[in-house]
Amino acid sequence: MSVLASLRDEYHRQIGLQIVRFSGTAAKNYPNFADSGSRSSISIASRLSDALGFARHLGRLDGQRTGKLFEGLTCWFVSEAFAAIQHLRPGMWDYRSEQTAIHSFVQYQHLKVLDSVVGTNATLAAALGRDYIITPDVVVVRYPVSDDEINKRGLVVDTESSVAKLTQFRAANQLDSECRPFLHASISCKWTIRSDRSQTRARKP
Repeated sequence: MSVLASLRDEYHRQIGLQIVRFSGTAAKNYPNFADSGSRSSISIASRLSDALGFARHLGRLDGQRTGKLFEGLTCWFVSEAFAAIQHLRPGMWDYRSEQTAIHSFVQYQHLKVLDSVVGTNATLAAALGRDYIITPDVVVVRYPVSDDEINKRGLVVDTESSVAKLTQFRAANQLDSECRPFLHASISCKWTIRSDRSQTRARKP
């Protein structure tokens, strides 16, 4: 079995062990990512559980705990899968599931300033809104590189010339005391299947 196939199987297995729980009556039970008020949601969730081989563990998990477990397992899967293709995507990578604010990344650092300005100006707040500082569930992050890394195979950049002075991928160009990483990917983890949307939520038995 290939590495990615093996990782996917383990990801599904851990979801079944740690997160999936069944509730309802003996005649009609359903997994905890189904909407108990929707026949189609129950049908889809039940068939998905059967297809992935989830054991019918009974009980309940708190909705917030379920969400955190799902985010953690997803982060683990992504990090392990990326490690398997490190030769295709070299560099310093990080994988986070602690919901890092988006302004922490170099492409979106201006949003913190914008949010601060909008917060002190009612007219701008009414026109632009205040939903800038989002916190993704899982992120894949790449760090800027030092000049030593860039010049590993020869002198590509130096401090004397005027080339490559604007790219923030070059760590030397970031003037902040904290060198901000790049947001490579943002992953939204939603657990329950509702008729109107997917979301992480505690289900009633």
